[in-house]
Amino acid sequence: MKKVHVVRDMNQLRALKAPMRQYIVTELAILKECSASELAQQLNCSQESLQFHIKKLLDVGLVKISGKRYANNRTETLYQLVAAALTADKKSKCPQYRSLLAEVYGACFRIADRELSRQLTESVDHEFSLTQIKVRLRPSVAREVARRFDELKEFIKDNQDSNAKESHLVTFSISKNSALAS
Repeated sequence: MKKVHVVRDMNQLRALKAPMRQYIVTELAILKECSASELAQQLNCSQESLQFHIKKLLDVGLVKISGKRYANNRTETLYQLVAAALTADKKSKCPQYRSLLAEVYGACFRIADRELSRQLTESVDHEFSLTQIKVRLRPSVAREVARRFDELKEFIKDNQDSNAKESHLVTFSISKNSALAS
């Protein structure tokens, strides 16, 4: 398997706009290889819905069939990403590509926002992981991200519980980094 696949094809990029496909790609990156039933279980969704999205990822060449195995009295197809990691074409000057890439990044932020909201509402006993991403954003998008972080900070502040047995440190940071490699 290749280490990195540079997503240059517009159809591949369009396929990544769908949140479910981003979840599938993330799970395949973690699990390396798995069946649709395993993915459905991991993502808590129906196998029918998952098959639709896997087919789209197969059609555009981001996922491939890696083999078959016999499990649960049936033959299962195994899937994996075409490379260990997917990355955008950072050198592309095509305005349509850049615009579509911004939409994909926007979908990534919405997924992260939903996931964090879900984790915050589920349980105070949950351990959170820190994720750091480095991206180039237009000033308007950076302002929107900052606005959403402000909303999240207000939500957290409004929902503090002085009777909670544990305390949690929540840190947000958005910084302009001129040294970000292109």
